[in-house]
Amino acid sequence: MFPTKRLLSGAFLSVLVAIVSSVYGAGYPYLDDAEPVLNTLPFPKPIKTMGNLGSTAQAYSKYDVVSYVAGQDATKARDARNLNPSMRLHFQISGRAYQGEIRCMGFRSTGPNTDTTTGMMFAGHWLYKKGTRLTSAVDDETDTLYVDSTAEFTGPYAYVVIYDEGTNFTNAEHARIISVGTNYLKVSRGYKSTAVAHAGRSIIAEHALGDVGNLTEANSDVWSYNHATTCPQDAGGKTAGERNAEWISRNYNVNQNGAVVSGLNPDGVLFDADSSFPGDNTDVNNDLVVDGGTLSGVNEWLAGYQRFYANVRAISGFANKSIVGGVPDAMGFAANGLSGSQMEDWPYFFKDITNPNLDYEANFSDYLTHAYYHSAPSPYTECLYKHGTALYTSEGAPYGWQEFRLALGSALLGDGYFGQKADDPWYEEYSVDPATGRADPISTPQHKHWMGKALGKFERIYDATAFESNDAVLRETDVTIGLSGNYTLCFTASTPKTEIVDFGLGYPGRNIVVPTSPKKFVFTFYNQTGNRPIRIEGGGVSVSDVYLFKGTADLLRRDFEKAVVFVNLGNESKTIVVPAGERLMRIQGNGGVLDPVNNGAVYDGNESDSFDLPAKDAAILVRLSSVPAGPPRAPRGLRVE
Repeated sequence: MFPTKRLLSGAFLSVLVAIVSSVYGAGYPYLDDAEPVLNTLPFPKPIKTMGNLGSTAQAYSKYDVVSYVAGQDATKARDARNLNPSMRLHFQISGRAYQGEIRCMGFRSTGPNTDTTTGMMFAGHWLYKKGTRLTSAVDDETDTLYVDSTAEFTGPYAYVVIYDEGTNFTNAEHARIISVGTNYLKVSRGYKSTAVAHAGRSIIAEHALGDVGNLTEANSDVWSYNHATTCPQDAGGKTAGERNAEWISRNYNVNQNGAVVSGLNPDGVLFDADSSFPGDNTDVNNDLVVDGGTLSGVNEWLAGYQRFYANVRAISGFANKSIVGGVPDAMGFAANGLSGSQMEDWPYFFKDITNPNLDYEANFSDYLTHAYYHSAPSPYTECLYKHGTALYTSEGAPYGWQEFRLALGSALLGDGYFGQKADDPWYEEYSVDPATGRADPISTPQHKHWMGKALGKFERIYDATAFESNDAVLRETDVTIGLSGNYTLCFTASTPKTEIVDFGLGYPGRNIVVPTSPKKFVFTFYNQTGNRPIRIEGGGVSVSDVYLFKGTADLLRRDFEKAVVFVNLGNESKTIVVPAGERLMRIQGNGGVLDPVNNGAVYDGNESDSFDLPAKDAAILVRLSSVPAGPPRAPRGLRVE
């Protein structure tokens, strides 16, 4: 006998909604921002990503995707897939910046060539900030360098390059800043290079870092490669991107001893921390002028990254692999570019949950864009959750179970994969006996993919009577209207090339990635007051089918063969009344430190049972009733009582 959970109407300070099946084809198209099902793989699709596996091949064979690092996990990754032939393997590297000797091209010395076998790096293949000049000559021992200006230098711990003016990094030397004076730098000379004499007017510039935030002693050597089209060529006529692709071709299947691991043929390459912007104060063509990667109105950094992706695809056997970017940015959408992206720190994108600028809806929209709009072969996108839970505590700031449910539930609304980096992160939601609703012990999962295939795309649940087209309070942009309350903005947009577009009511303070093909967008605006226009701008965006409704449509549902997922992206709690004919059950968990919401409660639609779904939360439920027959269903309506 299953326990039953019955909630009376009005029992919560929340919106009470009843889900009612609507006639097929009756859903409003402007509220249908879901994408067609990408594949027929069963859910959930857990991953173990970001490097060191740290356990046995047997432990990692249960995951659908495992990412491994060159020279570290290659043999274990091969052995794990031998145990689970359906597993995907992704070779992970840092294509953006140097992250040590095993995650990217090695860096042991400085010379005229970047040599992907010895670790010699050509100084021109690094990215630099705006530089300046030495005011006087120095010998190979001088540690006080007088310069035209010290304003270009961050301070202690930063590294600099020094090379002859007007040359292709002749006599290049790297040094570390000890202190910054009014017109001089105190440095430690000859870092992974030879200290040499430099003439007056030689160039000195600070190394730009990868996507690591502010400079610290710990991250000061995470030097960014120069991916711009203007990157200098080494003595062999190669750019940093070309050498990086060469390194991948040499290292994707080698172990820690440099020996080839037989039978290791990854399904894709996963990059870490790519970006369409090289960073503040950067100078991609080394002319001592800040350009941020854009020259004469063209983003040469982004264009160079696209060449890099094309070079990776040109590796023998890589043309149809999943080439996956490392950041949810507007990059890699060309036909020979990326297959998708890793949505790192999903769904927060490196904003604290208390940050008022954290935009779950925009992040969810970008997830859908990356999952469905890349035109390269073998589409693949993953959602990487980077926070500890009560079960796994070694990764990131510990968040609660509600935050974990939201992350997993919103990932399940699309066709991407979901998982973590640290530990052996296996959760009850990953393996459940659908016949009983009981979660397997996490140490012995027996029912992987228990949810089955998705029955279709996600659906928005909304009050059909409030979202008829003639209910729209505004149908065009840049026209001011008086607002009071909560609103839903719907629009279709496209750009000449995939771009980040700003939008909002009054002030365009929210931003999304908009593809070249028309895509529908739906966003909620809470507590709006005053006179405001709809603003959608940037990137040459074309906009159509604009609707602004009073009310919300931020409760989402997706149906699977053995499960139903609800996600409340809104700011208000909602009490959901289960429709007649449906019986849904909370997962019956195993207690302890595991999620207490997995209590086995049953909600019977024939008894008008309901359950409360707080704001920014998700419910992953076992389907006890049979799958409804017939064609795919249109979005359900919402009745507010």
